Amino acid sequence: MPATWADSEAQAKIALDPVLKGTTEGRKLANMLLDLGFNLDLTLLSRGVLGALTRFMLGDRIAGELRIPREPVWDPLLETAWGPFILVREGVLQAGMPKEATGPSTRSCASSSFSTSQSCGCPSVSNCRTRTTRITSSPCGVSGQ
Repeated sequence: MPATWADSEAQAKIALDPVLKGTTEGRKLANMLLDLGFNLDLTLLSRGVLGALTRFMLGDRIAGELRIPREPVWDPLLETAWGPFILVREGVLQAGMPKEATGPSTRSCASSSFSTSQSCGCPSVSNCRTRTTRITSSPCGVSGQ
């Protein structure tokens, strides 16, 4: 098991990348997944967003083998905005965040409900999950009502 991301990336280039190939089944599945937004917007917008996100996450080579087209708007937008989005989400970058959102959570895991913008108050942001319904326990071990 690789100890770091760098070790993991190096191992993937040696062991995983050479054996990954696009297949007929893979292309068909990718096409079906890109059409998941059909009921939302007839895939007018969602197909491009999902395609760009897939290309961003899997890389150009795999996306090309799956025949996922490049998106002239969404591809550059993801490349530019994804890093700052994650930094804001993890609490590292607080630029443009309301003061209430940047401080420690005032609600504990035991409160009766959480909005989608409030975490459960766990000490580690990466272990938190946002809540939209009443909970009985949380990942940080604090019991609910």
